[in-house]
Amino acid sequence: MTLPTPKQFLDRYTDLFFFSPTLGIYDMTHITSYGSGWGHDASANRPTGYLSQQEYNGPFKRALRFALDPARHGDYGSVFRFGDASPLRDTFRGEPFYRNGVIRAFLGKGSPDEIADLIRLAIAIGRIGTSSDAAGGRPAHAALRDYVRTFVSLDCNGLSGNYYGINPETSIEAYARPGRRRRDPHEVRTGDCLVTVTPAGRYKHIALIDAFTPGAGRSAQMSIAEWGQAGDEDKHYSTFTRDIVQGPNAQFGLGFRSGENFRYIFAPPANAQSDPRGYGLDGDETR
Repeated sequence: MTLPTPKQFLDRYTDLFFFSPTLGIYDMTHITSYGSGWGHDASANRPTGYLSQQEYNGPFKRALRFALDPARHGDYGSVFRFGDASPLRDTFRGEPFYRNGVIRAFLGKGSPDEIADLIRLAIAIGRIGTSSDAAGGRPAHAALRDYVRTFVSLDCNGLSGNYYGINPETSIEAYARPGRRRRDPHEVRTGDCLVTVTPAGRYKHIALIDAFTPGAGRSAQMSIAEWGQAGDEDKHYSTFTRDIVQGPNAQFGLGFRSGENFRYIFAPPANAQSDPRGYGLDGDETR
């Protein structure tokens, strides 16, 4: 298994590069929003989730259909390409796109590549811009940064799941497996995960260990990457020193206290892989 460091992977979101379909050069944007899901789910800290749902299921999907085939503008499959009937055939030259990847990017669960694909499509079909989109509709935003801020977000499962190359909707609880607990600070490695558990046993948050250096006694210095709030990279990457001790749940091994909660350290999931696009891309759309 060859993975980037958590910091290297985090950087792909905070400074997201993509090849602009209109400029023909690499461009960059920044993912800063937090949360996931459709609807008005205030508990998900994403009050604009319903906007993403409306954009994907309405004008985005309609413009995409027209761009794929202006004469038919029918539905598209789980894998789609811009063929000879499309005015964008020379822009993408038969490149495959994945419907579920586009949906994940709108849902706050996208990998950097999936988000880049969404942005490239949104630009090409006119959902970002100042003139009519491919279906003749009004663009969602004139500026890329505004489109990204409104419709693209991420949460802790999304960051961690995509880092490990597993389903980014994997529950936080699934990462906390007694067989992968760390028993000694010297076992901790770059790429391990931190699972935050409340006193009531609720699985609250997951983060990634980027660096870990045991010190004198029980202390250790660590750097972690996480996505638990909105903001620039300073909200998602931090370095600090903590006492590493056995947690309240003996099955979960070592970690450290964080307020009233405890953050346990676990080795990566057994099915972690080096390809962050290696899960379910050809599956049926479920939303």
